[in-house]
Amino acid sequence: MNQNDNLPALGTTAMDLVVGAMSCDLIRGATIQFGRAGANHRLAWLGEAFGRNPGNDGTEGIHSFAHDELTPSTRNGLVQIHAWYAGEMKALMDRLAAIPEGTGTMLDNTLVVWFNELGKGGSHELTETPWVLGGNLGGHFKTNQFLDFPDAPHNRLLLNLVHGMGLSNETSFGDKDFCSGPLAGLTA
Repeated sequence: MNQNDNLPALGTTAMDLVVGAMSCDLIRGATIQFGRAGANHRLAWLGEAFGRNPGNDGTEGIHSFAHDELTPSTRNGLVQIHAWYAGEMKALMDRLAAIPEGTGTMLDNTLVVWFNELGKGGSHELTETPWVLGGNLGGHFKTNQFLDFPDAPHNRLLLNLVHGMGLSNETSFGDKDFCSGPLAGLTA
């Protein structure tokens, strides 16, 4: 077995550790990262197409898929890859939702953030980057909505997150040229 093929099990273990540590109040925040920018890990468990490579080593990773996103078959592959990642986010949220906390669950009092650092992998565009928020941080965030913020720097979303963590006096996050205040419509 290629070590790469352990990624699903490693992700599950990381989620179990994070949820366990949070439920014992040992940590208040965590990061689970499945790959770095430029990562070329394969997702062969999704099928043979995710283990191919026109090169010599017999593998093609997510980086190669992202650079060829305009080819319909590759785009379909990226949809399957991101659907797998969405399933991992759901699994984490299901674990959090299964733990009672206060008048609700741990998920109600947590915010899970999933993002990709690029909007378009082939051209390395930093616009239209997708962000998914799960949970509502104790009622701070509105849920069950899709919002689109064309041309809004992600610093503004990060300011919303900072406010959600209790630092409501902050007026900017990062470079002030990229943060004219929090995004509207996210908070309850």
